[in-house]
This record gives sequence, structure tokens and C-alpha cells, in this order.
Amino acid sequence: MSKLKQALAPDEALAYRRRIDTRLLGRLWEFVRPYQRIVGFTVLLSLAANALRVLQPLVGMYIIDHQISEGDVNGLILMVLLFIGLLLLASACDVAFTWFISWVGQRAMDTMRRRLIRHIFAQDTVFFDRNPVGRLITRLTSDVETLNELFASGLVAVMGELLIIIGVIALMLTQSAKLTGVVLLSAPFILAVAIFFRRHSRKWYLETRRALATMNAYLQENVAGMRTVQAFNRQRRNHRQFASLNNEYRVANLHTIFAFALFFPAMSFISSMAVAAVIWVGGRDMIAGRGAAAGLSFGQLFFFVQCVHMLFAPVRSLSEKYNLLQAAMASSERIFKLFDQRPTIDAPREPAPIRPLTDAIRFEDVRFAYVPDEPVLKGISFEIRRGQSVAVVGATGAGKTTLINLLTRFYDVTSGRITYDGVDLRRFDPRALRRQFAVVLQEVFLFSGTIADNLRLANPELTEEEMWEVLRQVRAEDFVASLAGGLHAEVSERGGTFSTGQKQLLAFARALASDPQLLILDEATANIDTETEQRIQEAIGTVLAGRTALVIAHRLSTIQRADRILVMHHGQIHEAGTHAELLAIDGLYRRLYELQYRHEAVADGGDPAAPAAAEQLTNESQAL
Repeated sequence: MSKLKQALAPDEALAYRRRIDTRLLGRLWEFVRPYQRIVGFTVLLSLAANALRVLQPLVGMYIIDHQISEGDVNGLILMVLLFIGLLLLASACDVAFTWFISWVGQRAMDTMRRRLIRHIFAQDTVFFDRNPVGRLITRLTSDVETLNELFASGLVAVMGELLIIIGVIALMLTQSAKLTGVVLLSAPFILAVAIFFRRHSRKWYLETRRALATMNAYLQENVAGMRTVQAFNRQRRNHRQFASLNNEYRVANLHTIFAFALFFPAMSFISSMAVAAVIWVGGRDMIAGRGAAAGLSFGQLFFFVQCVHMLFAPVRSLSEKYNLLQAAMASSERIFKLFDQRPTIDAPREPAPIRPLTDAIRFEDVRFAYVPDEPVLKGISFEIRRGQSVAVVGATGAGKTTLINLLTRFYDVTSGRITYDGVDLRRFDPRALRRQFAVVLQEVFLFSGTIADNLRLANPELTEEEMWEVLRQVRAEDFVASLAGGLHAEVSERGGTFSTGQKQLLAFARALASDPQLLILDEATANIDTETEQRIQEAIGTVLAGRTALVIAHRLSTIQRADRILVMHHGQIHEAGTHAELLAIDGLYRRLYELQYRHEAVADGGDPAAPAAAEQLTNESQAL
């Protein structure tokens, strides 16, 4: 089990230690620029609301020094109404500010999410090999939401709070430089507390995020693999591991709470001490008679007490927002790092037009390695002529599926080339190239929705009559008709309520629904029962008629009618020919064929001595 420090990538953790990056703010502004007029309006609203707040202590001072001290009841009523009016107007500005800045934030984040998901969809397979799904989902959800919080209560709000601090200090200087100095004596203590809080809260915030990331990853893994957990009776052990991770998260949260528990009382204590100092110095001067000479009144003393409270409120808020700003910088850095990743497989500037296949697809001395110096394909050369079905067999790891990855340009060849009617695949737009193919994989992925939604995946205009015809071709009509709702029957996540065979039949139907000229079957009958295999065998002849096909086979019975069979071994083509020709060679294909049928004979209750013979044949085929 990974530790907390392993939960976040090193560069992700470093992002939390960086200061505000103006370069990142500039890139964020690109998403806000279309709404810059509204942003300007929200700035004015924030300035107005905070200016109205700064005026409130002045109004209070005037009421005490004039209406109350002079006994002017009518004037007192008017001034109180003015004070209430200032409060209402400031509140109205706050409501409008919150609405408009949130509206801008939501619009900007909506644009960011759409651009980000479009960018992710445009990436190649290598990108998804290197970026876990959970990390990508985090970028689209929590990281973008953090930036939304930055817009909603971040930069503009910080500007308003800075205005309050500057405005309050300026107003205090107009009334008494001495008492202003007394108030500002608390600044070093405020600074010391803020630095302590910033340093420790940042560390504990990162610790909390690491603990949460680890716990979420563990939960995702266990829920996804719940059948395996239950099959191996791992519930209690896994529960104990989760309890340990949950405890680490709880402790990390308590550390963060402890930082806030120290910060707020400390700031309240300093502000109270500042108020006490103002009352002591101002009250002593007034008692000694120096207040009258200096022009200090009861209203001014009240004014300074109010100003202390107004001064400390934004200071506390700014300290709290530091974590938000830092988290937003970390989120924006991760998001823009994702934006900066470019696909290694992309369309050329001037892609060649692609038309229906008229001649052949050719592999010409193709070499490929997923990892440098670890070749998977070692000089593969063969052709698939138009209307021809070519099957590929071989042991696991021989490079069969890699052929499909290269043919559909999920990866590009390391050397050599693959041509489509004589044109190198790298000259085509990958999206246009893939439209020529329909693929049926061993592991079928069905999307949530209905059966009709899944059949229309490549052809949204497919009618119900056409869907039933496709289902008839793959012998799945009776299976779908038996479901409540038929074509409109609900499909659960990944098709969990269907058997493997039923999902394979739907995958065949989905592939045929696009009426492809080129068909790829990758171990498409490897995990199905005998009855379903017989159904598919009956349909394969119809499916392949008039189509060019590349078939990766595990069960050799499914490829006996292929026009050509390639036997791969250690990344090379070991044998090639028709089913009859390869059996006559008495080579690897024949041994694989005999091995498979002996296993099937044992499964059907055949010769008990067959397992030993099968093991011997396996060793012989590996030696080849």
C-alpha cells in the first residue's frame, strides 16, 4: 500500500509550495476575457460595497459628536436612517457582486471544462497510457472547481479587502496620527501569526490532500474489484487497510483544524489588545484633558474602536484566502500542464484524402517497441488485399494486438511503414482513417443508456428496422427481443447485467451498424460459451462477406475459413498460409491446433492422458 507521500506526484506536491504565478494568472485571464466588462462591473460593485463600509464608522462618529452630544433627536433619527441606508446599499452591492462574479466564474469554468475534455478526446493512446483515469477526472472536476472558487471569492474579493485596509488606515490618519500609530503597533504581531498560519496550514493542507487522494484511490480500486475482493474473502483485511487510511486522513484534518483553532483566537486576541490600547491611550488623554486640546472626542474614540474591528476582519480573511489562492495556483498549473501536452500522433498539416480501399493494406518491414530497446514487432511484412480476410494467431505477447494498434494509428511504427492503397498511414488524418474500420475487441465496453444508444454509437441515424436487421445478422435478435423494452432496454455501467457472450453479440452488432468496409476482430470469441460461439460462427460468414478483415484469433476454429493465416512468434511471422496448408506443414500452427483440440477433448470428458500430451506440445511450441 502506498504511503501518503506517494499519493501525489512530485511535481504536483511542489506546486503547492510555489507563490502566486503571474504567468498562470495571465493564462486564466484568457478564459475570463470574454466577460471582462462584467468583471469590471463586479470590481466597481466591490469597491462601492467596501467604500460604504468604510464610511460607517465616520457616520457613527458624527452621530455621537453631534446628534447625541447636542440632544438632537430629529437629527439622530435621520442619521440612524442614513446609517441603515448605508448598510442596505452595501448589502445590495454584495448580493450583486456575488451573483455576477459567480456567473462569470461558472461561465469561464464551463468553457475550460469543454476545452479540456475536447483536448483530452484529441489525445492519442500513449497519453492515456501515461495518465491514469482518476487523475484526468480530478482535473475536470475538483481542479476546475478550485479555480471557480478563486473567481467567486478570490482575486476580486482580495482587491476589496485590500481597499478596506487602505481606506481604514487613511481615515484613521485624518482623525489622529497618534491613535493610528497605536493601532499599527499590532502589525508585527499580525504578521507573525499570519506567517505561522501560512506555513503550517500549507503543510497540513498538503498532508490532508495526500491522505484524501490515497483513500480515494484505494476506494476506487476496491469498489471496481469488489468481485475479486469477495472471491478471495478479503473484506476484513481490506476494511482494516481502509480504516488505517481513513485514520490518516482524520489525523491530517485535525492538524488543519488545529491551525485554524490557533489562528482565529490569536487574531481575536491581537484585535482585542489593539482595542484596549486605543481605549487606554485615547481615554487617558481625554481624562487628562489633552483630548480636548488635541481635538479628540468621544465620537473619534468610538471611530477608532470600530476601525480596529474593520481592519482586522479583512486581515483574517486574507490569511484564510492564502490557501485558496495557493490551491488555485496548483490546480491551474496542473490543468495548463495538461493543456500543454500535445498528441504524438496527429493529423499532418495537409492530410491525404482517404477513399474506400481498392487495392490492399500492406505492412512493410514494420518494427515497433512500446519501450525503447524492447522490440515487440521485428520486421513484419504482409498484405491484406481488398475483400480478403487475414487471421493472426500466436501465443500471448507475440505482437498480435500491436498490429491492430498500428493499423488504426493508436501508435506509429518505429520503423518501416504501413500503407493503405500505397499511401503511408501517417499521411492520413487518424480520425478519417479510423472511420474506415469497425473494431470488435475481446473486452467489450458498453456505455450506460439503452441498447439502441450503443448500436448507434458510430451511426446516430440508424433506424430501429436497421438495428433489428443488424441484430439478426449476428444472431442476437432473440436475445434483445426477450429483454423488457427490447432495443430500449437499459444498459447498466459497462453492461454489467449482461453475460460475456451477450456483450460480445452486441459488440458485433455495434460494429456492423456502421457498415464498415474494413473489419477488425481482436479475440472477439475468446470469452464466450460454445452456444454463443456457434451463433457467431454462423454470423461470421455473413459479416465478412465483401469486407476486408483482420482477425486476431484465440480459438482456431473461428479462422479456418480465413483466406490467409499468419502465425506470429516472438514478434515475427513464423508461418503463413491457409488452414489446410499450415496443417500440412506440420509446424507451430499444427501443434497449436492439436494442443487446443486436445484441451477441448479433455473439457468434453475425453482422454485423461491428454493433459500430459498437451503440456509436451506446449513445451515444443515454445521451443520453436
